[in-house]
Parts: sequence; C-alpha cells; structure tokens
Amino acid sequence: MTDPTLPETAPRVVVVNDDATQLNVMSGLLTKNGLRVAAFDAAEAALAAMDREGPPDLIVTDLYMPDLDGWRFCRLLRSPAHADLNRTPILVVSATFSGDEAARITADLGANAFLPSPVDGRRFIGLVRALMGGEQPADFLRCLIIEDDAALAEDLKQAFRGHGYGADTAPTAEAGRQKFEAADYDVAVIDYHLPDGLGDALLTAFRTRRPDCVFVMMTNDPRPSLALDWMKKGAAAFLRKPFEPEYLIEVCARARRERALLRVEDLLEQRTRELRENEERYRLLFTSMDSGLALHEIIRDEAGAPRDYRFLEVNPAFEALLGLSAEAITGRTAREALPDVAQDWIDLCGRVALTGEPLNLERYCAGLNKHLAVTAYSPQPGRFVTIFTDITERKRAEAERLAMERRLQQARKAESLARMAGAIAHHFNNQIGAVMGNIELALEDVSPEGLVRKRLSDAMAAADRAAEVSRLMLAYRGQIAGKPEVRDFSGIIRDTLPVAREALPKTVDLKADLPGFGPDVLADAAQMGQVLTHLVENAGEAIGDERGEIRIRVEILPASAVESARLFPVDWAPPSDPLACLTVSDTGRGVTDDVIDQLFDPYFTTKETTRGLGLAVVLGTVTGHGGAVAVESRAGRGTIFRVLLPLREKAAAPGKREAAETPLEVGGTVLLVEDQAPVREVTQAMLERLGFSVVAAENGAGAVKHFSDHGDAIRCVICDLTMPGMNGWETLRALRAMRPDLPAILASGYDEAQVMSSARDDLAQAFLFKPYQTADLREALRRALEAAEQPLAKMDH
Repeated sequence: MTDPTLPETAPRVVVVNDDATQLNVMSGLLTKNGLRVAAFDAAEAALAAMDREGPPDLIVTDLYMPDLDGWRFCRLLRSPAHADLNRTPILVVSATFSGDEAARITADLGANAFLPSPVDGRRFIGLVRALMGGEQPADFLRCLIIEDDAALAEDLKQAFRGHGYGADTAPTAEAGRQKFEAADYDVAVIDYHLPDGLGDALLTAFRTRRPDCVFVMMTNDPRPSLALDWMKKGAAAFLRKPFEPEYLIEVCARARRERALLRVEDLLEQRTRELRENEERYRLLFTSMDSGLALHEIIRDEAGAPRDYRFLEVNPAFEALLGLSAEAITGRTAREALPDVAQDWIDLCGRVALTGEPLNLERYCAGLNKHLAVTAYSPQPGRFVTIFTDITERKRAEAERLAMERRLQQARKAESLARMAGAIAHHFNNQIGAVMGNIELALEDVSPEGLVRKRLSDAMAAADRAAEVSRLMLAYRGQIAGKPEVRDFSGIIRDTLPVAREALPKTVDLKADLPGFGPDVLADAAQMGQVLTHLVENAGEAIGDERGEIRIRVEILPASAVESARLFPVDWAPPSDPLACLTVSDTGRGVTDDVIDQLFDPYFTTKETTRGLGLAVVLGTVTGHGGAVAVESRAGRGTIFRVLLPLREKAAAPGKREAAETPLEVGGTVLLVEDQAPVREVTQAMLERLGFSVVAAENGAGAVKHFSDHGDAIRCVICDLTMPGMNGWETLRALRAMRPDLPAILASGYDEAQVMSSARDDLAQAFLFKPYQTADLREALRRALEAAEQPLAKMDH
C-alpha cells in the first residue's frame, strides 16, 4: 500500500492487522501524512519482509490474529533472534483493553505505546510521530532472580536482559526479600534451597505484595509433591535444574501471557455482566417509562427512497399513549398498521434511519386529540427509535398563559384608551361649553330674522353634534348618562328593530327571534336600542354588497355557556347566573382572532374608511350596564356578537308624583368657581340673564376668600370639579365648614355617575354636565335651591 510518489527517504511503517477495514484506515492515515507504509494481514509475512528489507521506523500491530498472534509477534521482535528489531518502536492497537490493562499489556509485550481500536485519526498520527521521534516505553519488565549459585544467577540475568527485561539478582532469601520490597517486579525466579532458608517461604509474602507478579520456582529436588505445593501457593511454573536460560524466558513469557489472558477473561466477564445489567436496566426502563418508545426498521423502494417502515418493538407506554397494541403492530409496516400515515412522516423517519441525523419536533394528533413531543434517533443504519411524550397539558397551560397575557394586554389597552377618552371628553366639554354658551347668548341678542341668526343657529347645531362625540367617548368608557330601569329586554329590542332595519340595504335580510316578553334587565332603553343599532349596522357592513342575512335573538343563557368565549372586557365575571343574552349574527366575511382583539378600539376598522365609535360605544354602554360582549368569528364564516346582561326582577310600578316641580325663584348672589376663563365668563353671563348676581372665582382658594367676605349674601355656589390646587370636593368642604346648609352645584365634563359615585358627607344638591346651556343651568339651580330647603341629602339621580 506504499504510495510510489513518496520519496525513498520518507519514514517507513509496517502495519499488521487481519481486519481489512482497520488495516486500510490506518494505512491511509499514515500515507496521507507522508509516511511509506508496508501493510500485512499476518504477522509472519511482516516478519519475513522485515528480515529481507531491514528494520522499519515503526511497527503497528494488532494482538488477536490467526497463526502468529500479537503476543508472540512482539516477543519475537524483542528476542535475540531478531536483534536488529529489538529497538524498533512498537505501537499496539487493540479493541480488547483500556486503562490500566492497556498499560500492563504494553509492558508485557515490550511495546512502546497502546491505542484502542478503532483509532482516532489525529491521536493516532500524533502518537506515531512521537514514537518515531525517539519516545521509548517508560517502564520495562523487571525480573528478580534469587539464586545462591553466582554463575547460574549471572547467566539467567544476562538472558533476561537480552529479552528486554531489567534484571536483578539476590544470593539469599533475606536479600531477595529486601529487593522485592524495595521495587516492583513483574517476574520473580526463586531457587528452593537457599543458604538462609527455603525459597517457597517467600511465595506467600511476595504474592500478598504483588499478586500480578509471575513466580517461577527452581530446584534439584525430584519430589512431585513440591510442584503441587508450589502451585497451591501461587507459583506460575517450576523448573528442575539443569535447564536452558531460553527455556526459562519462554516459561515466563507464557506465564505472563496466561495472566494477561486471564485478565482478559475477567474483563470480558465483567463487561458481559455489565452488559447484562445494562440490558436489564434498559428493559426495566423500556417497560416502565412514561414516554412511548418504538423501534422500527426503514423500508426502501428500488431507488433507495423510504417508502414505509416496520414496527419491531414497542413499550407499554406506546400502547397506552397511541392506543395500538404491541401484538397488533409488531412485525407489521406502518401502512398496514396505520392506513392514514402521511408520506412526509415516513420521509422524516427515513432521513433519521439513513443519515443518523436525530429529529425533535412537536405534532398534534387529531385522532387522539393530543399534542405529542417526538424524538427520533438511529441506533444503527436502517433502524430508528421514536419516543413519544404527551405534552397536551403543557400545551394547554401555555395556551392559557398566552390567553391570560392577551387578556391582560387588552385590559391595559382598554384602560389606557378609556382614560384618554375620559380626559379628552372632560377638556373638550369645557371648551365646547364656552362655544355653545356664547352662541346661545348671541342668539338672544340678534333679531329672529336674518343671516346672522341662521349662521349662529348652524354653529350651535354643529357644536351640539361635537358635544355628542364627547358623550360617545364617555359611553365608551362605560359612563352612561341615562337612567336605567328594570325593563323588558325583548321589548326594547322589538321597539328598536324598525330603526335598525332602515340602516340596511335591501340585499340584507333581518330576521328576529324574540320571546313574547322578558327577560328583565336593568337598562336604559334608549342606550340599549343604540347598542342594537350599532351591531346591526356593523353586521350590514360585514356583509357588504353581497346578499346576506342578519339574525337577532334574545334568550336566557347559563353563565357556563360563555366561559370559553372571547369576552370583552376581558376581566369580566358574570354577576348572575343565568344571564340575559342578545345575539346578533351575520353571514358576512368574518374576522381573524387578531382582528377580534381590536374590534372595540375607537375608530378601528378593516375597511378603507373609518366608522368612528360604533362598536366602542357598544362595549362602553354594555359595560356601564354591568354586562359584557362575547364575540365569535371565523374568516369567511360570519360573526356572532352576544350582549350579556345580568337578570333583574321586575320592580313595582312607580307611584304618582305627589306634587309638580316648583318654579325657580330668581334673585340673589351665586358664587361661581371655575378655572377656565371662557367657561367662567359665559356662565356668569347666563346667570345674570337668569336674574342672579354673580361673584366669580378662578380657583378654590379664591372662592373661600370671597365666601368669607360675602357669605351671608351668597344664595348658592356653582363649583367646577377639576381645578388646580383645591378641587371641587375640597372647595365645597371648605365652604360648608363656614356654612353647612349652603346649596351647591358641581359642574364637570365627566359624567354624573362617575362624579357622584362615592359616598360623601358634603354631597352637592345638583350636578351640571358640561357642556350646558341656559336651560340646563336653570334646572340645576332649581333643584339645588329646592333641595336646600329640605334636610341635606343625596341629589335626585
């Protein structure tokens, strides 16, 4: 296998191995690294070639080979018969030994190094370079010869040294004992008759210290019983004098080889026991593991592509998890056992079996309604193992966590939008109030006829429409300005149907399924009618120019029927069970889940032009009534809106009013507290038109000072709620401290329900919602002054 292109001066390596694969691998590695290689599958042929061509720079040999094995081959390489090879480095390669055993074998053979097979290429070449660079074995075999015949002892010493041993001699038992205790010997040759005692007395002590040492006894005594006694004490062999030194060397080598083979047998027995224990552990794991495990072999077509696979073995967890019995599927192909198996799955498994590349994935099994984590690997070419773990609960927990995160995000977004809407409505109401008030005063100052009055009237109408947008913002926030009463829900919807139908094109059919009466809910009829109108308009837009149908239904539902629905607000909990339900469904184009999350955002639309606050007002109004909206939709399958409200019992019919409202008695002084100058000025003008004197203050501190100076003359106070410094409540409390019976009106751009929601000892007698006109101001004054004549109580909502 020598590369003819390599120069004759390149180092030469002899490789001996009866395994053709290992021989080719090592020869190829050596050649690739610039070394000339002589490869042999038998040691005898290698030895003959080296005798002809001379010593190589390195010999690489296996141990277990037919005819001349590695042990005898190495012993010959270190013998006087091949003296020219005694110093050639030897690298032993074997799959049998490792660790300390490898070191012992290397020393026994007189080799220089050992590598486990199959070899690691980089390590193999590195060790080859080091050995050819002059590295020698760190340890040689050492022999102790205990013999009182000096001539024989010297002959034996030279013979052992000629075979690569380090040899020492001792003439007496005591001298031998001292040397054996001072050094580690691999062989001890002991004469029976010594000047100071019998040699076999040393056997027991020596074997205790070095049980792996080879002990050989020598004697002139012909008694057979001696040999039996020595063997019992641990001697490996015995020789009767006289004998040839070479024969003793052969006996020692044979004994050390037998020891090595015994160690191999012990090692193989230990490994067999470990393999058996591992197999038992594997079998126990295989049968008791929670994950399903199956062993398969891939089946290929004529082109070598995977076309099927066969079940070889499955564990009990596989049977339980997939509902397939081992008896029914073992030995059968996947297409036989699983008729619906997909080709893409066979392709994936085939890639694992044929390339050895592992696979990790998650799959949903619709037939089992389970999510499975699948791991696949190849234990050997053409086979693969699949491990199935049920992760359905984990997937469900992840879905719940994501849903909770989504609900939290929606709640935060809704809260932010509601705060923004409330703030905008408040500030907008202040400004539009000044506009409307001035327009109203101007209308009173111009003639009934003429262009100026018309323009002012148009401006007032536009301002009123702008104020309506502000009221819609408050409705989005869930702040309803109406007066809810216990009403027949079906009746409200029935009364609103004609108005809702007018907004639809003729291509859309509107069908209603309403009970004769009920259920009863606490609701403002006008606002619930507006909810229906917005939902019907939205459904009509979803249908578009196509022919479609909208269905309206009122019923009573158990709270459990909406537990899994997409609810808005996301943190809503049913206040009663069962619930009143208004359902509006359409045959429109439907929406995806991500769009559902945005449906109730102000001015959100999937069309090119916006529709404003329609659905936002629906949600705000329903929320203000203590309810929620559930949405179901699928792209191309239409949308279902369900308005859910708590049920209420029918209240008794209200009695007749005992007396008519009293007219407003004008005159006196009103303390006006308002931080916005335009609003303050126009309100002062309105009050003066109504016949009141006005003391105006721009903040709470100024109001307290005015009141302390003119308190006796002040008939009523009108105070803005939101002001820098002292707010409306704090200002009212300070004024009431000076005069507890002071009539008071609170004014705010926030709605009445929000302002008057908390229980307070300093309640105002009336509330004035911004923007207001003269008529609203007159009514608030009438109620405040009328209530002040009675014990202080909460104002009439």
